[in-house]
Amino acid sequence: VLDDHVLALEEAGTAKGEESIVVSVKPAEDDRGPRFLLKGEGLQEFIRMNSNSYL
Repeated sequence: VLDDHVLALEEAGTAKGEESIVVSVKPAEDDRGPRFLLKGEGLQEFIRMNSNSYL
């Protein structure tokens, strides 16, 4: 039953996508906040965007 449900979600394009995995965190420096390194993204740095942090 669950397999059928997941398959239906994937076919509809509404299945949850792949999650990002944090492999390292660079501490904040000067006026820049912490930066995150994600699995599969090499040395590209990312910032964390919480849904309520910019409201």
